[in-house]
Amino acid sequence: MLISSLKIMLDIDIIISIVAFLLNDHTTDRCPVKTSTTYAYGDYCYEFVLGSETYWHDAKRICEHQGGYLATVDTSDVQNFIMDRLRNLRFGHNGIWIGLNDEAEEQHWRWADGTPLGSFRYWASGQGNNFLTHTLEDCVHLRFIDNGHWHDSPCDALGFKYNYICQFRK
Repeated sequence: MLISSLKIMLDIDIIISIVAFLLNDHTTDRCPVKTSTTYAYGDYCYEFVLGSETYWHDAKRICEHQGGYLATVDTSDVQNFIMDRLRNLRFGHNGIWIGLNDEAEEQHWRWADGTPLGSFRYWASGQGNNFLTHTLEDCVHLRFIDNGHWHDSPCDALGFKYNYICQFRK
């Protein structure tokens, strides 16, 4: 009787683990884009496009052409997920484009999917300031060597080409 009770408890633990895994769904089965650098997290899939540095607008167009948009980093969990993936991928470059920009209205930051910047912010000290005048620094990259802090920079200027992260709904 005791052995069968323990077996039932173990079976229930296994079922709970399977259900928890399925609810978190970290597999890429439902991702519309599947590459060796596509990872699922929450309700989204993230494609880390590495080795293909480009301007912000070009990266945005490529992501949209595939049915996604440049990544929205709206929680510390997503920020940590991205940094963990970059470390695991042995990312050796400085910056990577994310979807944050203030092109429509200065200092009114929005994500590439159109949602406004919420309460989570991960600006580097002195960043988000459009330093090079209000018309030049409209796009944001995550700077890996600065612990993933965000830096505003020109979207399409010489010297500002970065890898990028596309985000897709599962």
